[in-house]
Amino acid sequence: MTPLFRKLHKWLGLIIGIQFVLWLASGLTMSLLDPDLVDAKNTRAKVVEGQQWTESAADYDALFADAPADVTAIRSGWLLGRPVFHLTSPHGTDIVDARTMERIVLDSPQISRLAKSYYAGNGVAASPRLLDHTGEARDFDGKLWRVDFNDENDTTVYVAADTGELVEMRNKSWRLFDLAWMFHIMDYTNRVNFNNPLIVASGLSSLMLSLFGFWLLFASFRFADFVPSRFLRKHSVNLVDPSGLALKEVPVPRGEDVFSGLRQAGVELPSNCGGGQSCGLCAVRVRNQQIPATAADRAMLSAEEIRSGYRLACNLPVKRDLCIEVGTSSEAWAVRTGVVSSVRSYGPYLRELSIRPDEPLAEDYPAGSFVQVSVPEFDCQRGDLWRGIDDVGGGMDSDLKSPISNRLQVRRSYSLCEEVKLRSDREIRLLVRWSPGSGNGKVTRPGKGSSYLFARRPGDAIEFTGPFGNFRLKPTDAPKVFLGSGAGMGPLRAMALEQCGRNADVNCFMLSVSHRKEPLPFHEEFLSLADRSGKFTYLPTVPTAEEPDPVVAKQIRKLLALLRSQNLDIHRCEYYLCGGPRFIREARMTLQSAGISDAQLSQDDFLV
Repeated sequence: MTPLFRKLHKWLGLIIGIQFVLWLASGLTMSLLDPDLVDAKNTRAKVVEGQQWTESAADYDALFADAPADVTAIRSGWLLGRPVFHLTSPHGTDIVDARTMERIVLDSPQISRLAKSYYAGNGVAASPRLLDHTGEARDFDGKLWRVDFNDENDTTVYVAADTGELVEMRNKSWRLFDLAWMFHIMDYTNRVNFNNPLIVASGLSSLMLSLFGFWLLFASFRFADFVPSRFLRKHSVNLVDPSGLALKEVPVPRGEDVFSGLRQAGVELPSNCGGGQSCGLCAVRVRNQQIPATAADRAMLSAEEIRSGYRLACNLPVKRDLCIEVGTSSEAWAVRTGVVSSVRSYGPYLRELSIRPDEPLAEDYPAGSFVQVSVPEFDCQRGDLWRGIDDVGGGMDSDLKSPISNRLQVRRSYSLCEEVKLRSDREIRLLVRWSPGSGNGKVTRPGKGSSYLFARRPGDAIEFTGPFGNFRLKPTDAPKVFLGSGAGMGPLRAMALEQCGRNADVNCFMLSVSHRKEPLPFHEEFLSLADRSGKFTYLPTVPTAEEPDPVVAKQIRKLLALLRSQNLDIHRCEYYLCGGPRFIREARMTLQSAGISDAQLSQDDFLV
């Protein structure tokens, strides 16, 4: 439940945080406004009290006797110093002279005089405007006249159209107060209901935010966090490689998670999230012990990995001595430096970088491995991404509208395009896809790691750690089926070359899917490999006018039909998937619908 609560807490915190700022700003605004200005007391004319009713006015009894039958109420009043009666009926209110009983019709000149009589400022009145309704007198039901005065506070006088009485007097101070009041009580329609559904929902959301916060407080902190490490009992975390060879023994304080404990000892496990349980790259295998899987483990790792003993190091507390398989040698933990030796472009979004380490790698690393590139603070202009690259084509300039900045050093993972041992100079090659951001309706920034690498040119220095990873070819004679898209073709290329070099008698199939009108990476190389090897089949898929966005499921079904036509059992083949999350999701669903089990699938989804 913790990952779900963390996600809900984050989004509720964002929403409530925005509303809290609105509450604070609106409350502060209302408190700073002068109440007398808001109520227009300085421009409101004083009411003359005690004005004596004229003796020449008609008698009430006679008035009632002569009034139409539908009149329901009669009251007296004054209109510009003139005694009048207000006769109310279901049709409205009529005004009659109290002395002559003549009906009075309020026209624009009279309304102007009435508005000036209610107004005590120094502004000049504009021409009256008759309105059916206005939000500035939302409690009044009926037609009314609006008269604006050009004083320093933009005062407006509203006069009832049927009685000539003052309805409201508004000004810009009141309008600012009214706007702040609307945001404060979250009633965006009538601005009067303090218990409207929005504010009730905000209150409930705030309660949920608090409850999630308490849960995360106890889930994220342990007693050991508040005790100096020198007073805590230490346990040994023994690191071994996949063959069981001991690499290093690290003392870790009791209660510390494996990721943080190893980092304090100088052992940097791969991670893009810095131990935030959101990338899954720090997965390690616990040997000789059964450690219960948490919700974070189940969210980031496959069921097969969990059954095999893999757990997230950032979510694995040290409560006893542990034996941890890290899947790499101790050499990979060191921070390496290198120089970009060459850059090759596959259209505007794909770039292959060759990096020559300052010190050659001392070991061989299999296909499927990845390195973690250190992304420092940088400022990147638009032109830096394709400076000196002549064959990128169009499209990039329209995707990037502003410079990119990074103010916090991060690490990003990129897979090798080939086995390290295939190159005598020990260079490593990375296939990088630039992430422009602002896609699929979500406003996001361009990727920091991909932008940094896209701005690199031959001779630029690079820092990295690794190689790491457990995306590997299985040492079997089963047919290998590689399904990739975009930058996912990098590790699949390495796997195809490794397999063809290791066992040329095994059938290999390569499906390369492009969702953009750009060159497929390694296209010529795969065609050449297919010509040389009768066991390697290459299936390129690019957008066409008839099919601008190739459907992954359709292409995979064609591939499965090809396997069957060659008398291959699709349930014996091994499937290696690499690409973005959407590609992986569609590919897995299609294969599973064809009866392919999870045990036959291996994937690298570039999720982070």
